Amino acid sequence: MTERDPIFTRLRSFWEAADPMPADLPDTMIARVWAASLDEAYEHLVLIEQTTQLVGSRGAAASVDAPATASALLMQFGSGADKVLLRVHAGPGGTLRVDGWLSPVRAAVVHLEGPDRLTTQASAGGRFAWVGVRPGSHRLRVEAAAGASALLTDPFDL
Repeated sequence: MTERDPIFTRLRSFWEAADPMPADLPDTMIARVWAASLDEAYEHLVLIEQTTQLVGSRGAAASVDAPATASALLMQFGSGADKVLLRVHAGPGGTLRVDGWLSPVRAAVVHLEGPDRLTTQASAGGRFAWVGVRPGSHRLRVEAAAGASALLTDPFDL
């Protein structure tokens, strides 16, 4: 505790009494942020499945790109015919590696929004990946081709 702490405590008490935060401020701000993004056409992807029980080629085999690990996480998001599969496992230096696949298969720009904003190009086969992803809360956004809706997930934790 420094000599300034009592002063800051009294100053905070003064402002909380003189100009308190409106009780509905957090809810109002969340609603306004969501309303501001309504003009963008998004198709909402919901989490269909999340598991650490990897099977077959995703669980048993190791490769240079994606070594097998007991701590891998598999997440599947979907809406209608659109699906996104994510495989998340430990990467270098406490970061994560995220491998993803789009279905139906297509090339697309894919964004991972979280502690960092990462962007990559999915191949014509629908495959994309990031290395060095920091753990935290993330959202996945897939930019659509002209005339189609973009895909967007709810926040999820990695």
